[in-house]
Amino acid sequence: HGFLDYSSCISGFVFAFTGQNIMLEMQAEMKTPSDFPKAVWLSFSTLFTVYATVAVLSYLACGENTPGDLLLVLPHDWRKSAAGVLMVIHLMVTYTISQQVLSRAICAYLLPEALQDGIVARFKWFFVTSAMMAACFLVANL
Repeated sequence: HGFLDYSSCISGFVFAFTGQNIMLEMQAEMKTPSDFPKAVWLSFSTLFTVYATVAVLSYLACGENTPGDLLLVLPHDWRKSAAGVLMVIHLMVTYTISQQVLSRAICAYLLPEALQDGIVARFKWFFVTSAMMAACFLVANL
């Protein structure tokens, strides 16, 4: 195991904790922005606990043969399918959170009523964010 192996692991770990690019916007959107440090502390503690637990259990199960992608060691049955579905859901939620800044800018410019309160505004917001997700999916897969 050389420097590149360890630096790759460390960069993967750091990547798992990214999200700073949207933190100020999240704090601005909170009903009580002063609670933001508590929310960050709780979320990052939870992330660390989950990632550390998965890493330890994976190493205990696979030892030195632990793959970088844990989906590779799952049997080809419902467990692998379930993990794949959960990964898709995870990516969709992550993308939805990450696109909030751009969505807000688009709505402020093209559809300001989507930023109001009420069910109609929520449907308009849903339409804008869903259209953005579909557009990004098309661009990524063309």
